[in-house]
Amino acid sequence: MRREDRHRFGPKSSDLALDSEGEPPIGAHMVTRRRGYMHHGIYVGRGQVVQYGGLSRGLRRGPVEEVSLAQFADGWAIWVRREKSKGLDGYEVAGRARLRLGEDRYHLLTNNCEHFCEWCLRGEHRSYQVEELMARYRRVRQSLIEPFTFALFRLRRMSEVRHAADNRPHHLGGVESAPRPLSMDITDRNCSTDGPRLV
Repeated sequence: MRREDRHRFGPKSSDLALDSEGEPPIGAHMVTRRRGYMHHGIYVGRGQVVQYGGLSRGLRRGPVEEVSLAQFADGWAIWVRREKSKGLDGYEVAGRARLRLGEDRYHLLTNNCEHFCEWCLRGEHRSYQVEELMARYRRVRQSLIEPFTFALFRLRRMSEVRHAADNRPHHLGGVESAPRPLSMDITDRNCSTDGPRLV
């Protein structure tokens, strides 16, 4: 029995579910579920799929390999992604997939099973799943950082206002207090009760 669909990532609306009795065309882009992502492969005929093993069977990294449809599916449903290759026929796509058999440079973010299939079909090294994941990460990061940055700005502004208030001249009764006059010593020899004496 096929496992229940409980994951966010899934087939596109244009993907065609593979009939258990049917056979996909040579060079078809195959997709099936894994926990939390979609696994990709290229159908090369006679019930065989070339896939980047990667993490398709757990945490142990695997190379580019040729496996049966059943091994590729690993108990999940299979869909055929109906997107045309970039000027290549199915046999050329299958040939490109087989050229990389044995490659063992899997990387989840930069060289995964979807990167592999996009290269086979269109000569483009990209993964839409990774792009979506990174875009989601940026949105979450932005939603967390923007309020924090705004709060820091407000704290800084409040600090500047408080500092400016502490440095303003003091006022008495709404009138700015005059500076204190210099005191004059009346015992100064140049001063008398009549005022300062010229010498």
